[in-house]
Amino acid sequence: MGIVRAVTKPLGLTHVLLSVIRNVNVMWQAFGCVATMFVISPKLTGLMALVVTAVVTVGSLFGSVLRQLSRTSQAQVLS
Repeated sequence: MGIVRAVTKPLGLTHVLLSVIRNVNVMWQAFGCVATMFVISPKLTGLMALVVTAVVTVGSLFGSVLRQLSRTSQAQVLS
């Protein structure tokens, strides 16, 4: 009962604020890392941005195809 209650219990304002603060901190840290990389090597930073964008795009497309295949196979199993 304790686990179910903990999972279904709504988050308090304190938890939400801490989560927002953590996320803002992570965003500032990422921004600082990219800025430092840009100062060190603008070309490599641009290349990294292109490669990361390409990997995320291909991964998203691949995930979409897999989700569609999964739905199709689940429909075949259920019917």
